[in-house]
Amino acid sequence: MINGKYIGCYINFTGINMENRDSYKYSLSRVSEYAYKTDPGSIFPKPLIARILAHQMPNSFSVANIPVTFVSSTDEENSPKLRRAGSQDNFQGSVMVYTDQQGFAAAEALAGNSFDDFTVLARQPDSIGSPVTYILQTTRPDLSADVDSLQITSGDAQIAFPGDAFFPNPLQVKALNKSGNPVETATINFQIGGVTTTTFGNGKLQTSESTGSGGLTSPLVLIPGTTPALFKATASCNGNSVTFDLALAPARSGFSFNPADGNSFAIQIGSSTNRRISLLDENGTGWPSIICNAVISPDSNISFSPSPQDAGHSGPLATDEQGQINLPPITAKNVIGGSAQLTVETEWGTAAAYSLVPSPIRIS
Repeated sequence: MINGKYIGCYINFTGINMENRDSYKYSLSRVSEYAYKTDPGSIFPKPLIARILAHQMPNSFSVANIPVTFVSSTDEENSPKLRRAGSQDNFQGSVMVYTDQQGFAAAEALAGNSFDDFTVLARQPDSIGSPVTYILQTTRPDLSADVDSLQITSGDAQIAFPGDAFFPNPLQVKALNKSGNPVETATINFQIGGVTTTTFGNGKLQTSESTGSGGLTSPLVLIPGTTPALFKATASCNGNSVTFDLALAPARSGFSFNPADGNSFAIQIGSSTNRRISLLDENGTGWPSIICNAVISPDSNISFSPSPQDAGHSGPLATDEQGQINLPPITAKNVIGGSAQLTVETEWGTAAAYSLVPSPIRIS
């Protein structure tokens, strides 16, 4: 202790002199909960409470009647408005509150009319720790009880493969009331069922989404697992549910078109011929929802029907649960001789070619 410098040594020991804080008389802290929630236009149920304490030495300064200013961090029309807790004052963008004998200052907040998170600050210029922050959340009312039905808008009947970053289409539903009108702010529960390692984007087999504009949920990403399987996901709300049919197939490289289908099809002149072909994995198993395209070339004599604007092309065509593709009807003009080629190809390039040969109409 030299020339009264003992206090400075004490401050060095505690680390308080890092910002030359000897000049502050007080410390300011938040003593109320961090998160506040209420409906639009309502008063938040709990006050915003801050506390002043003497900083340098206990009881060296009175902590009563110290002004603390509570202020919304933005001037938006829908940001919370403030007044002294327990008063009948008008709500304003900021309010000054004087501490009581124990150093407490409290304000109450009125929510605006928009759904969002807002920040309120409590300031005291002579205090370490100023400002302190309060997060105020204006929440959407849950209208799940109004939901009478759900509609799938995206994500049904699709397939992915190991190594894909995500399924092609996110899951999304629309919530409707008894009148068929969209229901906003309803909670929709999504669940993945069956034996699968596929998950939602949160890494789990279940999640919840709130409907927004138009009664739609936010698109939900599906992350493919590693184990091939057919499985389902459901979306449910208020006793209503819809089901998504999903599949995680083996590697694309193992798929080929079934040679047992042959490589030549006879097309009867003057009538339509319907054909089915199969796409199978290396174990001979078919998988649903694999997208293919079919092209007939040249198409001057043989074409898909009806399709006058693009008679030689058909797609996208999806496999069924047996891996079969139902081709559209194929017709041939009244010409015998010549042939065309039908090429069927997956989105990743696996293809097969078939000869289409016109033949006379059978006479029974």
